[in-house]
Amino acid sequence: MFRLLGISMTLMTWMACSSCGENPQPIDPNLQEITLEVPDHFPAIPTNSDNPLTQAKIDLGKKLFYDPMLSIDGSISCGSCHLAANGFADPSPVSEGVSGRTGSKNAMAIQNLAYAPFLFWDGRAENLEEQALLPIQDHLEMAMPLDTLVARLSAHPTYPEEFAYAFGGEITARKIGQAIASFEKTMLSYNSKFDRFRQSEDSTIFTELEWKGYKLFFDETPGLQHPECFHCHGGFNFDDARFLDNGIGFAADPGRYEVTQFIQDYGKFKVPTLRNIEHTAPYMHDGSFPTLESVLDHYQRKGLRLGQQDPLISAIYITEEDKAALIAFLKTLSDPDFLQNPDYLPD
Repeated sequence: MFRLLGISMTLMTWMACSSCGENPQPIDPNLQEITLEVPDHFPAIPTNSDNPLTQAKIDLGKKLFYDPMLSIDGSISCGSCHLAANGFADPSPVSEGVSGRTGSKNAMAIQNLAYAPFLFWDGRAENLEEQALLPIQDHLEMAMPLDTLVARLSAHPTYPEEFAYAFGGEITARKIGQAIASFEKTMLSYNSKFDRFRQSEDSTIFTELEWKGYKLFFDETPGLQHPECFHCHGGFNFDDARFLDNGIGFAADPGRYEVTQFIQDYGKFKVPTLRNIEHTAPYMHDGSFPTLESVLDHYQRKGLRLGQQDPLISAIYITEEDKAALIAFLKTLSDPDFLQNPDYLPD
């Protein structure tokens, strides 16, 4: 069972009766709304009034996440493309779906998605409940029509009872999305070396090389040629709600344009988190860079000078020593507790 991280209200041991004198009925804690705890340097997790978080939904969502019966031929699950050893991302440039089908984008890492205002590289989903259902239906991924999936789960020996327990009533596509989203919301990464520094402000936590990389990442002192990576990868999660063009594959993939149909969004993609970046290779939306070194080589070349790339990218200058320091700092964003947490791994 998933570890309860917090309770949104004080749990009462007994609930009130409908009339005086009757024996009180115990409250099932698995059906109580809970709140996930985060450290002080993280903002409170946004809540969804349409899908209050409960332990029963989390447990059901985890089971669905790792169940290959959600794909049309029973060959892959959500977890097939989001592997713990790879930071809950995919080590392949693009993931393989049913029947060997492949798409054009790298599977994004799953972590701290409870905060995400948009999901997928092009931002086509606005919440996790919506996101969870799209790969299931995608012809290149799991290729499962939702009505077929509902019928399949409804005929399963245990799923009808589990859905009735978590949600009440019969299985629906909406409840499937809500359950998977509930599990994904619990996948929080906040215990890296960098997080320990943020909590203590003790720079001796870092090695000399890591500290140099930290300063290169954050320093914007006028007159110094620092890469200032934090302008795009900022905040507690080292990401950005914007969609930007970093000069990768402008002609090959329209990116955000596919969603908005605004020409100014052509070739722009969601800025991903850098947390656990050491483990989530290959990089970029198309998985075209196999290592962190190759990513920094791209930026050292000032991008591919295509599209409408951010002007900060065109100004980056870093030496080989700088690259080593930046990579050392980026590795301080790795969180072994998150990657090895049994609550996130298949049972």
